[in-house]
Amino acid sequence: MYCPRCRAFLPDTATMCNTCKTAIQPAYKPMQSSQSQPYLGAKGPAMTYNEPVSPLVQTAAQRNAEVIEKKKEQKKKLPIIPIAIGAGALVIVALLVTVIVLLTGKDRGTKTAANDTTESAFGNIGSDITEEEDSVSSYSSIGDDYEVFNIGETWTVDGQWSLTILGAKKTDERNEYSDKEPEAVYIVDYIYTNIGYEDDIMDGVFFSLDDTIVDSKGRNGYSYLGNVTSYAQTAPLGATCRAQACIGLDHDGTFKISMSKYDDNANVHKAAFVIDPDKEAYDISIQKPEVAEIPALSIGETWTVDGQWSITVTGVRETDRRNKYTEKNPEKVYMVEYTYSNLGYEDEYTDGLYITVDDMVVDSEGMMGYQYPGDIKNYPKPLAVGETIKAESCIGVEHGGDMRITIVKYDGNKNKQKETFLVKVQ
Repeated sequence: MYCPRCRAFLPDTATMCNTCKTAIQPAYKPMQSSQSQPYLGAKGPAMTYNEPVSPLVQTAAQRNAEVIEKKKEQKKKLPIIPIAIGAGALVIVALLVTVIVLLTGKDRGTKTAANDTTESAFGNIGSDITEEEDSVSSYSSIGDDYEVFNIGETWTVDGQWSLTILGAKKTDERNEYSDKEPEAVYIVDYIYTNIGYEDDIMDGVFFSLDDTIVDSKGRNGYSYLGNVTSYAQTAPLGATCRAQACIGLDHDGTFKISMSKYDDNANVHKAAFVIDPDKEAYDISIQKPEVAEIPALSIGETWTVDGQWSITVTGVRETDRRNKYTEKNPEKVYMVEYTYSNLGYEDEYTDGLYITVDDMVVDSEGMMGYQYPGDIKNYPKPLAVGETIKAESCIGVEHGGDMRITIVKYDGNKNKQKETFLVKVQ
């Protein structure tokens, strides 16, 4: 059976609830006359033992006792008595149900109010926080250890790198395949230069702008799959990369981009950029940094990694053909011809040796070149051991003239190999 007050489960022989200490009538005790002492344990009107109990707490023994009692009353053929008892029982049951509903509703109402205001432990949070402020980022304020810059101002770490945000342009284009629904989308133009950063693991300086973005309401922004034409690249020593980032914001207006980066001496540097979309964009000219001459192979010279591969840049020619389906607009487009051979390279994750020459290209003024979708006739392909191939790559640059091409590749023993070619354009 169950306690009629707190609804705790009790054995049929219990005389008191161990939870709320309410006196309990044992289920097997025979029903007594109406002269018995009233039960005063539960809240509500007094109830004598011979009065019916709520069906929720009535046990089988109680029901049997009631049936026996009713049969005894029927044998007395006194119809007025059971009618009176039944009417009294209905009234008492109705009173009990009313009391239970009132008590339960009161408890539930108190709980709901506590959940709505959460004032007891955390203060009146629910009444103060709006829907727009319920996910405020911990990065909404810039720490004292961050250098703060605006559009057009340059963050320079001596002997390492420089970074400038050139501007932000709002776009109405949306990616139908993205599950994000930003209120505003911006294309951010920026430029960075490797003025001395060298590292055994990294092959140059690389900056993306989607590390920590905070919008005007303090919520985190995010990288959005938009129409970016210039992607960030790893800039080797002495090179400059001009790139774009597509950023989505849940609230339009001025936003912040903060970042931290270690230099090649393992010292951390932090900067934050305040991006005001209404501010006019800058277009700065970057002077080519003065760096020590970088050793490089020339056209016709071969780079050989024993037991792995050999590669030779065999020529370069300019082309006037342009791809009308690309938004890139290079000043010059070059076709670089090269050959490579598999001298023993094997890898469990690839089908053979595959080498390209357009991943890290620096033009005559130190700007990063890029792969251009041009008219290639001889594409590179994976080679089995012992095979050789003639291939070509189409490269776009912002400044015509000689190019520096760096190739980085891991050999079959997971060792990184690196070489640079100086490609002189006639």
